[in-house]
Amino acid sequence: MIFSQRKDQAVLVVDLGSGTAPVSVSELKEWARIARDDEDQTIGLLVAAATSAVEAATGLALSRRQFRLVVEKRPRDGVIGAAKRPVVSVDAVVGTGFDGAEIDFDPAVDAEISADGSAIKLSSSVWAASPNGVQATVTAGLLPDEVPAGARHAILVAAASWLETRTAVDSGARPVLPNAELRLVRSLKTVRI
Repeated sequence: MIFSQRKDQAVLVVDLGSGTAPVSVSELKEWARIARDDEDQTIGLLVAAATSAVEAATGLALSRRQFRLVVEKRPRDGVIGAAKRPVVSVDAVVGTGFDGAEIDFDPAVDAEISADGSAIKLSSSVWAASPNGVQATVTAGLLPDEVPAGARHAILVAAASWLETRTAVDSGARPVLPNAELRLVRSLKTVRI
């Protein structure tokens, strides 16, 4: 789960699935010149951790997958910022009425994706009928051939570095990119003012 917050809104983001990883175990092994197979599981964990760290640093979803955005209160402008971008489709919009009943809306009619894929705008009718919150299921992320070279390189460098230095990777901890890898992906982050 990811928690995204703008000045006037809080959004809970639930990652509903995994797409194709932007860097495979075999790709990292070839890049780092590793011939043995006995550490493939560890390498897989390090690649996943490095991918998560690059996604956290950039806001990009490096594989196409579904996310659920949960908003309890209507933002002033009716726009829900997506913690993972680019949003490519809105698959479902469900509001919660006064009585707690769920109300299904047609995403083709009641949702609009921003030009840069960083947010969705829901119609005023969704917000009027949903005083107890809205859930939007979206598909977001890049296809394998759309992943920026800098992001792929940062994943390779971070995972290989962590493997070499055996920096602890705890499955519950949020991985953080070292400064060198952060410089590789800094230009991919969208800055909002």
